[in-house]
Amino acid sequence: MTPYEKLRSIPDAPMYLKENLTFELLDNIAKVYTDNEMAKKVQLERDKLFDKILTV
Repeated sequence: MTPYEKLRSIPDAPMYLKENLTFELLDNIAKVYTDNEMAKKVQLERDKLFDKILTV
């Protein structure tokens, strides 16, 4: 089970999403990328974030 699938399985899961975010929107995003592609995107964004934090 992926983290996203686990989130979806939680009772009342929509209440844990940000105000303008829905599972319908997240489902559309999930259909665009494979799990490996999304993992790569997340890692790249994490690297950017840490670069920004460490250079301050």
